[in-house]
Amino acid sequence: MASVGGTRGTFLPPDPRVDEPFRLTPQAALRVAILGGIALVVFGALFLRLWALEVLSGQQYLRVAQNNQLRSVRL
Repeated sequence: MASVGGTRGTFLPPDPRVDEPFRLTPQAALRVAILGGIALVVFGALFLRLWALEVLSGQQYLRVAQNNQLRSVRL
C-alpha cells in the first residue's frame, strides 16, 4: 500500500511544525488504563446502588408512594 502524505496510515498531509507523529507511550497507556479502571469502578458502584434501590428496596418505596397518593382532608 502506498503511503499518502509521507506517513503511513494517515490521510492528512504532514505538519511541518511536528517532527514525529504522536505515539502512545507506555506511561500514557498506563494513565489511560488507570483512568479507565477508576471510571469502571465508579460506574459499577453507581450501578450496584441503583440496583439495591430498585430491586432490594423497591417494595418499601412502592408502599410509601402508594400511601402518599391520597390524603383525606376534613373540612
